Amino acid sequence: MECDGARLESVAGRRRALALLAQLAVAGPRGVSRARLVHRLWPDSDEEKARNVLAQTLHKLKRDLGGAEIVTGAGELRLDDALISSDVAEFERHSAAGQLDKAGRVYDGPFLDGFYVNGADEFERWAEDERSRLARLAAETFEALAQQADRAGEVATAVAWWRRLAALDPLATRATLGLMTALATSGDTADSLRVGSVYQSLVRNELGAPPDPAVERLTSEIRSGVLAPLRRPVDSRHEPTLAVERAPPGEPNEHDDLPVEISPVFSRARGRRFWYIGIGAAVVAAATYASIGRTPAEAPSPPPAAVAAVGSIAVLPLVNLDRSTADDYFADGVAEELAMTLSRVPGLRVAAHTSAFAFKGVSADAAHMASALGVQTLLEGSVRRTGRHARIALRLVNGFDGFPLMSADYEWDVDQPLALQQTVAAAVADSLRVSLPRLGRLPGPRSTADPLAHDLYLRGRFEWNKRTPAGLSQAVTYFRQAIARDTTYAAGYAGLADALVGLSMYSSSPDLVPQAEIASHRAIRADPSLGEAHVSLAMILDIRGDGPAAEREYALAVALNPSYAPAHHWHAFELEARGHHAEAMDEIRAAYALDPLSPTIGNAYGAFLYLDRDWQRAITVLELALSRASDPFPIVLNLAAALTVSGRDTAAITVLGRLPLEELDRPEPRAALAIAHWRAGNRDSAQSIIRRLSRDGVTRTNALLMASVYAQTGDADSAFASLARVDWRRDQVLNLRAEPLLDPLRRDPRFVRLLDQVASR
Repeated sequence: MECDGARLESVAGRRRALALLAQLAVAGPRGVSRARLVHRLWPDSDEEKARNVLAQTLHKLKRDLGGAEIVTGAGELRLDDALISSDVAEFERHSAAGQLDKAGRVYDGPFLDGFYVNGADEFERWAEDERSRLARLAAETFEALAQQADRAGEVATAVAWWRRLAALDPLATRATLGLMTALATSGDTADSLRVGSVYQSLVRNELGAPPDPAVERLTSEIRSGVLAPLRRPVDSRHEPTLAVERAPPGEPNEHDDLPVEISPVFSRARGRRFWYIGIGAAVVAAATYASIGRTPAEAPSPPPAAVAAVGSIAVLPLVNLDRSTADDYFADGVAEELAMTLSRVPGLRVAAHTSAFAFKGVSADAAHMASALGVQTLLEGSVRRTGRHARIALRLVNGFDGFPLMSADYEWDVDQPLALQQTVAAAVADSLRVSLPRLGRLPGPRSTADPLAHDLYLRGRFEWNKRTPAGLSQAVTYFRQAIARDTTYAAGYAGLADALVGLSMYSSSPDLVPQAEIASHRAIRADPSLGEAHVSLAMILDIRGDGPAAEREYALAVALNPSYAPAHHWHAFELEARGHHAEAMDEIRAAYALDPLSPTIGNAYGAFLYLDRDWQRAITVLELALSRASDPFPIVLNLAAALTVSGRDTAAITVLGRLPLEELDRPEPRAALAIAHWRAGNRDSAQSIIRRLSRDGVTRTNALLMASVYAQTGDADSAFASLARVDWRRDQVLNLRAEPLLDPLRRDPRFVRLLDQVASR
């Protein structure tokens, strides 16, 4: 910055004075209000004192510059551009005039690089936003100049501009391809290959991603001596962004009606009731959805139903570059929220995050992951968080060949929670040619403007995803803290409802479900379009036995968010319990297609296939679910039942043997063992187990279980005596109607009368 051609050395030691001049230089003719300057530079002082300090600073500037009035204005302060100039203003002026060569030569590195002001966080945020904006403009300028030189055949000039672009953003694929091509064209093959090698190392180390296929292809062409012309996209999809200057609290802002935006540093886009059958004891427990046991060294295998859907995507776990486990909740939470935001894009099917997160810490190629998740595209990337800012690098790749469709780096101000999701959803939708109505306002009021509330919500979801009593309890605490800060936070209330319902499965406290019901109603009141909240309410209504009301809520949740796997999952149970088997099968298939690597949904789908008498497919699905389960008990019971009815009794006994002794001694596994041993011809072993099971007599608790054992061992009279003791809840009516282990009784007139009698209730 210069005044009458002389650099402003006299104020170099006063950081706030320099910070003041920097803001005025960037604002140009628009100027900056005194209130805004005070808020950014003296946030801890009361307003009157801060305004006095601002006046003194302006007075000292005038004195240091020999009385020159470089700052003018009353409410809005401006620099007199006739007296003072800055390279920022010059760079923007040349860019606006289309004088790219002059603009490129003026840009000399990141804005205010290394400059900071102690205790002025708002100024730091402003400087970071401007740094990103100017860097993006510089990147666009350098690329345009490089392409211009390419077309003109000015190889040396092209190399220089491509090199500056690559230095500005080392992870920019197109910059790397451009520089490699220009170098190879100039005859410097060795340097061209070195650039490609360095880039691939950065991709691997910084993003944790596989080598870029486009760079690999170009490397092969250069090595073979056949350099094909570089095919660059005609439309780079760089969207001009509006840097929205935020007013201090309480001060009106003329831009408040505009969507908050996150400006990519350099955006590159290319056109291309856990349920188990339990041997006659169907149990619907409404809260243990999708707990995944991961084996980092192994990539999940594609499930039988994972067929790629048109317009489909999976958001993979983001790599936490801070390598701090304390920040894992942040990286995981950002990925989960991106998936949830994209799931609300009409026409786009999004794989459930529970399945996508099966690839956390797993090294696998794009084709394998896309096949396992049943999607066409993958969104992958990394997060590096520094204080209130985060740098998020994302790549959208083709799931068939790993070809990059879009790549972008985002500088995210964590104090603007929704901005990242909105921007990324727009970029992905644009890349996939998917319609995105009301761009910038997609998630509606479900989110919060309070950054701490948002952070607490992310922590709550991180704990909730553990599906353990301790995790659920901690999640309740975080969600309560989030909604205490923002009483209109719809997602916070929905999270609280989910956590309370889950905790009710482990606690005898009678007030957890009523509290969950209150939370779900508040979530819906805050955002009626939030499908997750309607699922929570439906589960609660189901627990209360209000089937019709639960059905309405499930149907509404599915309509609001077709990509929300839990909605389809629990809706399937509701439909099956009411006797709508075909519709239930459709819903559970939809849940499984969205969340194919979830052991819980895999177990449920296997159970439905078992009830549908599709034995082999049930066994295949259940074996895959068992391979990924952290809690094998319910899956082992379903798998043993499917193996038994399909005639593989010895295999059923082997599978049951995988349970720990304390679990194997529970009534359900003992009943399964008795049936398998009886059918395998081991009658003495079976009779011994049955005597032990019947030692305490038939009770309302074990009546259906004992009826299944007696039915399979040929004791029909004892089976019907047991059925007479059953307290016919809806889940037990389902078992009576569909349980294969009761098939030996179905032709008996007593069974027909019982089924008519029970179904009419």
